[in-house]
Amino acid sequence: MKLDPRRGVTIQLTILAGLLLTLEFTDTILAQAESRVEVEEDSLGILGRQLKSFSPKIGPPGTTVTLQAEDLPIRAPLRVGVGALRLGFEEAGWILSGEEGEFTFELKIPSWATHEMPLFFIAFDPYFNPLALSEAFHVTGPGGTVLRRGQIVRDDKNCPTLHGPDGVPYVLIGNIEKIEADTTVIVEGKLVQRSVCGDRTAIRVTSFRPES
Repeated sequence: MKLDPRRGVTIQLTILAGLLLTLEFTDTILAQAESRVEVEEDSLGILGRQLKSFSPKIGPPGTTVTLQAEDLPIRAPLRVGVGALRLGFEEAGWILSGEEGEFTFELKIPSWATHEMPLFFIAFDPYFNPLALSEAFHVTGPGGTVLRRGQIVRDDKNCPTLHGPDGVPYVLIGNIEKIEADTTVIVEGKLVQRSVCGDRTAIRVTSFRPES
């Protein structure tokens, strides 16, 4: 049987296109992996909070956040990242600090963010050495809720505190009568910036269950 040479060309082009798509996909995955930087929690603990000024403080994935930093290296190129403890940080972009080590930077909360954990913003030098860390940004889910896991401490019976793996303590208010001290639970509710428990970050609990 005689093969049509044009068919051979079509097959070769199809294979070539497939290889190009595979290479493009591989490059994308590698780029995503390379952009995620793990930072030791011990090193985060000694960082200052020069990124503490940002707005808004809560919102769903896709929210545009404006960061304002200060007291960083003067007129220096810096990397800005967003991420979570134990998951690492991905680069959101570069910025050149000003004459007093300040900068303003806008970024969007990534689509992979979940209402089950807070995010943090971070500034790196060009070699990914961490320089400054923000307070927590709380990603919200359906209905503006957050979901948190942690252990209950009832040092104040009217304002029990949830201590979770993200290092952020949450005061619990609302439906908390049946939450016992020293238990590990999963709570869901809405964040409250100020409550009867003071200005500590609070969750108005709508539901909770023991962690299995």
